Amino acid sequence: MRKILFALMFALLLIPAVSGFEFDDIRTYDAGTQTVRLENAFTLGHDIVKVQLITRGVNWVTPGPEVRFAEMVFTPDEDGLETPILAMRLHDEITDVDIERDIIYKKRVFVRQISVDDYGLVCIKNGRFYKNGTTKSSCEVEIVGSHLESIYRWEKINPRDKITEEIVIGLFTRVYAGDRVEWIPTINKVGEVPEWALFVGLTIFEINIPTINSGIALSQNEVGTQSFNASDSYTFQGAGFVMSLNGNDPDINFSIWEDVDGDDTVDFGSDILLGVNNSVDTVLLSTIEDRRINITISSDPSGFVDIIQGKKYILRIENIDAVNNNINVRGSNVGDPYTNGTCQENGVQCSQIPDMNFLVYGNQSIAILDMTLNSPIDNLITTETTLDFNVTLTPTIVNLTNATLFVFNLSGGVVNDTSTNIVTGTEPNQTIFTLVNLEIETLSWNVLGCGADEFGVVLCEFANNNFTFTRQAFATAQQSFSNNTFETQSERYFINLTTIPEILSVEANLVYNGTSFPATTSCNASGFCQIDRTIDVTLVDNGLDSQLKNFLWEVIVFDGTSNIVGNSSIAEQNVSRIRLENCAAPVDRLALNFSALDEQNLTRVSPFTFQGTFEVFFGNGTTRRNSTFDELSVVEKNICIFPDNRTFITDAIIEYGQVAGANVTYNDRNHFLENASVSNVTQDIDLFLLRSTESTSFILRVLDNTLDPIQGALIFIQKFFPGEDLFRTVQIAKTDDNGETIGFFEVETVDYKFIISEGGTVILDTNPQKVVGKEVPFTLEFFIGLDLGKPWEAFEGLGNFQSVLTFNETNEIVTYTYLDTSGEINFARLVVSNINQSTSDTTICDVTSTQSSATILCNVTGFDGQFKATSTVSRSPDVIDKVLIFVIRTAKDIFGRSGILLGWFLLLVAGFVGIWNPVVGVMLIIGTAILVNAIGLLSFGPVAIFGIIAIGALIIVEMNT
Repeated sequence: MRKILFALMFALLLIPAVSGFEFDDIRTYDAGTQTVRLENAFTLGHDIVKVQLITRGVNWVTPGPEVRFAEMVFTPDEDGLETPILAMRLHDEITDVDIERDIIYKKRVFVRQISVDDYGLVCIKNGRFYKNGTTKSSCEVEIVGSHLESIYRWEKINPRDKITEEIVIGLFTRVYAGDRVEWIPTINKVGEVPEWALFVGLTIFEINIPTINSGIALSQNEVGTQSFNASDSYTFQGAGFVMSLNGNDPDINFSIWEDVDGDDTVDFGSDILLGVNNSVDTVLLSTIEDRRINITISSDPSGFVDIIQGKKYILRIENIDAVNNNINVRGSNVGDPYTNGTCQENGVQCSQIPDMNFLVYGNQSIAILDMTLNSPIDNLITTETTLDFNVTLTPTIVNLTNATLFVFNLSGGVVNDTSTNIVTGTEPNQTIFTLVNLEIETLSWNVLGCGADEFGVVLCEFANNNFTFTRQAFATAQQSFSNNTFETQSERYFINLTTIPEILSVEANLVYNGTSFPATTSCNASGFCQIDRTIDVTLVDNGLDSQLKNFLWEVIVFDGTSNIVGNSSIAEQNVSRIRLENCAAPVDRLALNFSALDEQNLTRVSPFTFQGTFEVFFGNGTTRRNSTFDELSVVEKNICIFPDNRTFITDAIIEYGQVAGANVTYNDRNHFLENASVSNVTQDIDLFLLRSTESTSFILRVLDNTLDPIQGALIFIQKFFPGEDLFRTVQIAKTDDNGETIGFFEVETVDYKFIISEGGTVILDTNPQKVVGKEVPFTLEFFIGLDLGKPWEAFEGLGNFQSVLTFNETNEIVTYTYLDTSGEINFARLVVSNINQSTSDTTICDVTSTQSSATILCNVTGFDGQFKATSTVSRSPDVIDKVLIFVIRTAKDIFGRSGILLGWFLLLVAGFVGIWNPVVGVMLIIGTAILVNAIGLLSFGPVAIFGIIAIGALIIVEMNT
């Protein structure tokens, strides 16, 4: 009976797991609504996720660098959806291969609603007749009502971020003219969606048709005898293009604009036929099947267009049936423009199929108006929330009527469209628009100027180029740096800036020649900040004597909610190359002269070999210029420098010895330079060689007081010369990773002393002594005493220091805020690690601040498990300030209360399984506790785990006794 009850309890525990499996998930697709959904059959058709494509399956889009080619509505269930879009595959239908392009994901955000007028066309019979007897009508456009339309903007998102509510996601990429690209997304839990979709990049063509009467200009009132062959066809597709029929006389500009976003989009494509030699009235025909448009132009029964030089001819298009795209074009001289609906996503009132204007001015067309965008200037950076936009409009062929300011975001979406009426006239007009409550972002702006021509037709035109402005959270007040410098030189870069009042903290990086260097920032209560950074200037590219280096300041400000990043303007610095080379003009200032001497008799050894690598620099040595020399036979080695009015610092490794075939054999030796100064004052450096027959080699070993080897220590071996009563450095050796090197000596008869330095600091200076070999291999050991300090110093308390270390479970951000009033702090550091029970911990953040007070943040969004946050303060020595342990989205978070219940059931089951033997039961409970803690169903913490183990051990011992 107990076994039956246990089995029932176990089956009960499995129910949540069964509903979480994926074998019962059902994927469906509705072609009519372009919707794919994943349902859970176990929970009676509950939608896990639903995704609907709301753009067309075959979507025609205009070419551009960042074009929206699709929109999808994601509807997750109440648990949300992690990483909604796992991958995106693009397949070129023309070449039949997969292609790679960057996909940008953005979500649609509602901005506001606008009121749009609805127009109706009212026609009356005017008594005129076509040749076939059809009565002509006179039509007027009237406002018959209005409706609301929503304006949206697009915000960039990470497709791997979790979504918890229904959102519209737009897909953006570069589109080329003529593209036919199938895009196949992989949606989390749904998989690939091959039912979707295709985008086609519209093409743009310019057509050139020479006239028959080439070279003959049209005179006033002259009838043009030019006719275009109606059998020729010219193919183009797309929106926002100009088709130019360029001849010597006249030039005709044919323009079409269309709504590129919406159900009422009309695709102009394929086979445009133009002709004037036709006896029927002007007609434009279109069929829904192939979008074929046939245009014939005629204004009188003779079949010719009466083109008068200097006149403008307007061809009016009226949308009679938007469903079948049957469009009647009436008139070839004048007519009111037909406007209806919203086009080009910018809120301008225009027709669903706007006017086509034929402009004839002899051999070239004339602009409608000249426009100058005065202010704000292009690429302005400001902190102001209010800006005045000033534009000058100079009409050429129209009377000005109104102007509209358009402000666009980086995606091309309109964030503002403000109109103003202008006193009708032909004089230049200066108009000012004012925008308030500007957000922190980069925007572009332009003005659409409009006016009526002599026929009363309203024509509009933008300025040739958009201007760009950026509202930042800071404004640059002053910047300081050297205009000219040398590579490796230590240079200080300095900038002052003022932040807006909302900013709480400021950090900055100097981005020099593409490399980012953290800067020191100091701000006062009014938002005035001083930022500086000193760096060693990077090297000039090989083959150049000088080079212009670009740099800017990347400023990160925190407003209490999020970080805002902005850049200063780009500055330039001229950097010249430094040279330490063989002597040859223009590098002809002798700095170093090396000669080889016999160590015993001080005579010249000539010739000798010389190989050397020199690292030279002006600054702190973080950037160095390398120079190498390789001489197989040289009497003396001369090295020159440029520029010759500066002091070089160099580290060098030199190997020298006898030349091949010499009568006397010498041992090869090394010579080292460490932080040596080199200038236009020539240094004569003697390199000593000891004959092989007179020398004995010794191992030189340098150890600290814990007997660990000291690496990279220089050993200056000095030999006493009684005739001169002085010690000369006859050899310089450098220790390897084992703290060892080799020296060559005259044993038992000569006095030597040793000077040992590490990092430029002398750590040992011995007394004179003779060198005697006692045990093979002969070895000289040098022991260096070091002060190790107190072992508990890292855990001592901090004075004059306040800090808080917290974790916010809502936004999953670790915050470390500190204030140091001692003035002794070097830096504060926050390290956040993901604790792994079986392998080494994984570092999530490692952030350092050199300010005396700051707030350091670490965003752990997207991670789960157990974490440790440690704050450290550097005050010589480093001191651990605070440690915080926290947990994110463990199994307990995933399963919720069911997970907690399951964890306790597992503990109970473990106890009941071992009820036959109490010792076994206790051991099973301990093991299960460790298991549920490791997988995250329950969180005991290390102290609790050790407590459970200790108590269990005591119980087991007590039971056994």
